[in-house]
Amino acid sequence: MAKDQATAPQPKVTIEPIDPQTVEPFKRDLAQRLNREAARELVWRATSKLVERSLFIMNDKDDPGLSAINNQRRKYARILWEISAYFHAIGHDKLPELGTDIGGLGVALEDLIRGVTDPLFVTKGSKRDSARIWGARLQAALG
Repeated sequence: MAKDQATAPQPKVTIEPIDPQTVEPFKRDLAQRLNREAARELVWRATSKLVERSLFIMNDKDDPGLSAINNQRRKYARILWEISAYFHAIGHDKLPELGTDIGGLGVALEDLIRGVTDPLFVTKGSKRDSARIWGARLQAALG
């Protein structure tokens, strides 16, 4: 603005105090939206990490010192540990026992590689073919 031009007088502005009870619902709504966004971000990051790690494990080279079945067990155990970490990350306050149980299953599979049979895998009665074997037979029969 040029020096010789007059400026219009500025109107007086008065700010009235805001009643805290009026602001409180807006604060709560904002906090809930921010919490939902943070939760979505947490789940998205944890899920992305789980998928990335699981794919890495499945594509990882087998240990030449292990049999084919033990290499498969090791991969499943490692994926179960990743799933366990996922549940601990997204629901540490609501789902800790689920993550712990899934991780325990991974430990039981790793024990099988070492020749230790967890009671989880001990059966009573006859040794019949597994449902997985029967499923493969069905697939072969159906073509």
